[in-house]
This record gives sequence, structure tokens and C-alpha cells, in this order.
Amino acid sequence: MKMMSTLALALALTLPCLAQDQAQAASGTAKALSGTAAAAAPTMKSAKLLLTDGKFAEAAEAYLAMGPSRTKSVETWRCNNLGLALIKQGKFSEAVKPLEDAVAADGKNATAWNNLGVAYENTDQAAKALEAYRKGVEAAKQGNQPSDRVNLNLRKFEIKSGISATAEAKPEAVTATAK
Repeated sequence: MKMMSTLALALALTLPCLAQDQAQAASGTAKALSGTAAAAAPTMKSAKLLLTDGKFAEAAEAYLAMGPSRTKSVETWRCNNLGLALIKQGKFSEAVKPLEDAVAADGKNATAWNNLGVAYENTDQAAKALEAYRKGVEAAKQGNQPSDRVNLNLRKFEIKSGISATAEAKPEAVTATAK
């Protein structure tokens, strides 16, 4: 009988501690899960918000963290927006590869061609810049896309290069991003 009361006393003292340990463990699991949700892979929407908010370094990191998409349209815009974020940081050399990937994924994307032209121009690749701007103008015409920026950048480049008159204008990256 004495053994049963000792066992009952031990259980009475241990059970509340076990319950508290289980509650703490559950709380830790919940915190870990919420931390995981916060650290979840970025989406096009979250990355675009960073880009439009002018948080270019964070946007570039988000687009890189997303990794390649299986969808042609999403991949085109992911690469374009990554390139744009790099351009906005003045990292023109780093912007070339994702922008080349964007036009490889969709050669009819005028925005990506324009941004590639900007990257090429700012890395002293004049022939490639001219070709990219021209392809951007053509893509805009064929795809019924806005062409004002790419036309303007082409004209500025032609003028600056001596293909037309002279001017000191510098092309700008197109800030249009995926919808």
C-alpha cells in the first residue's frame, strides 16, 4: 500500500511538469512553424512589391530565391524583374544574364528587350544594345505592347551613337513589371 501511495505521489508531482513540458513543446512547435511560414519562399507578388517600393536589393534576392519557373510567362517576368532590380542598383553587368534569359524565354517581350538594351549599353556593348532596342521596338509592334519607352531609348541610343544627330540622353529601364 505504501508503494502505491509513493507511486501516486510521484505521479501527482510529475504529471503537472509533463503537461507543462508538453505545452512548451507545442508552443515551440507553433513558433517554429510560424517562423517557417515567415521564411517561406517569396512569390512574384511579394517580390514585385519590393521592386515597386524601391527595395531593389531585397527584390533581386527575392527573385533569385524563387528559382526558375516552369511557366514561360512567369519565368520571363521573373528574369526581367530580376534584371530590372539589378539595373536600378547600377549592377548592369549582373543584369545582362537574367535579361538574356527573359528574352530567351519570350522573344516577344518588348519590356525585357528594352531592359536588356539598357544593360548592354551600360556595359559598353553598343552593337548588342542597338540590336536589343530594335528587337524591343519590333516586339512591341507585333505584340501590341506599349512601345513609348523602348522607342525613346532606341532613338536616344541612335543619337548618342551618332547614328542620327547628337544628344546626351541616357536610356532608362522600363519599370513595367508582371501583372
